[in-house]
Amino acid sequence: MTNLKRISFLVLIIMFFSTSVSVGQESFPLIFRKDRDEINYLYNIQLKKIEEESEFFEAHINYPYFQIKEKYKDKEKENMKSINKINNEIYNYIANFKGNIEKQSEEYKKDYEISNKHSSLPKFVYEAYSQYNVTYNENNLVSIPILTYEFTGGAHGMSVLKSFNYNLKSGEELKLSNIFKDNVDYKNIINTYIKKEIKKNKDLYFTGKEGFKGIDDNQGFYLKNDKLIIYFQLYEIAPYYVGIPKFEIPLDEIEGKLNTSYF
Repeated sequence: MTNLKRISFLVLIIMFFSTSVSVGQESFPLIFRKDRDEINYLYNIQLKKIEEESEFFEAHINYPYFQIKEKYKDKEKENMKSINKINNEIYNYIANFKGNIEKQSEEYKKDYEISNKHSSLPKFVYEAYSQYNVTYNENNLVSIPILTYEFTGGAHGMSVLKSFNYNLKSGEELKLSNIFKDNVDYKNIINTYIKKEIKKNKDLYFTGKEGFKGIDDNQGFYLKNDKLIIYFQLYEIAPYYVGIPKFEIPLDEIEGKLNTSYF
């Protein structure tokens, strides 16, 4: 990776993982319940890397891997099934991302080699980057947002943020609705909060038909310390230059509405 690309990707990571467009008020950490067995202690989350460079393709990919601690490998077989399932889902996501960009680069290479005989098609290197952050890892829950970035020619690359949120005991994906009690209208709570935050920076967002209409059933989110982060993809509710909009909701502001199985 050239120095310019390293700087660009570093700026990208800092922008998406260290800042957000709308920030909630500062809050004190919740006192979480500790009167139940937790399995977060069974593993360490290790960094895995994929580094590849060729004439038309390069990949600089970081992704997480749940490594079971040696002393628990023979004692926690049921919990290991859930953790291995999570490892497989994360790896498959990364492998599909990389494979898709690599396949496009191979097709482009063929077109480029053919075009050189007749025209001057610009030469691009297709790029696939990823980075992750472990933002929550307790109470039998884990949240790991993974940012992928691809460049396939054109004016700029595209980024996608996907969060991997799990109930570690079951190995099942944690949905936004699971965080709240069953009788709570969580969409209304979150929509009200986001609309209030957008008003503070309304010039940054789309309006009218392209503006924020409310969260959906598969809304992107992750947990981060004592906050619930709701995020949107590029162009979803704001122009490209805004980046990936994120809204931080302090958990202590909605504490009475949270699922007591987790909090």
